[in-house]
Amino acid sequence: MTHNLLLLGVEVSFQGENHAFEAQLDLDAHLRQYGDLPDLHHWVASRNRVDAYSYLFEAMQVEPVNILQAQGRAAQFIDSGVFLSEAFIADWHIQNALAGLLTIAQQQMQTDFEANPKLKQALIEAYKLGLEHGRAIPS
Repeated sequence: MTHNLLLLGVEVSFQGENHAFEAQLDLDAHLRQYGDLPDLHHWVASRNRVDAYSYLFEAMQVEPVNILQAQGRAAQFIDSGVFLSEAFIADWHIQNALAGLLTIAQQQMQTDFEANPKLKQALIEAYKLGLEHGRAIPS
């Protein structure tokens, strides 16, 4: 699976000075560790040693967080320069679960899903259906 990274930027004019802050966010590492993504303004500020209780931070919050670069599947979730974080997080969870699901299915069914793409797609759709209904099936 490709690594998902964002390069974020915030440009702000504060007390007569122009500031251009940048910070990289490893989406995979953050989601694995915390299960969610941070507030992007706070992320950029903290990586640039801007105190969250400062007037500079307040000025930063008024400006948009620009996506300067996106790597991996994250690039598919940029719309007019805005990162669609909720959609990305949902997709990320599905993609990570599918890798494990397909490994288990291959071991149990002893089949090659690359040679049988319809079966692979059926398992993926069944998994998504289970997510939508949010119920475990008793074994």
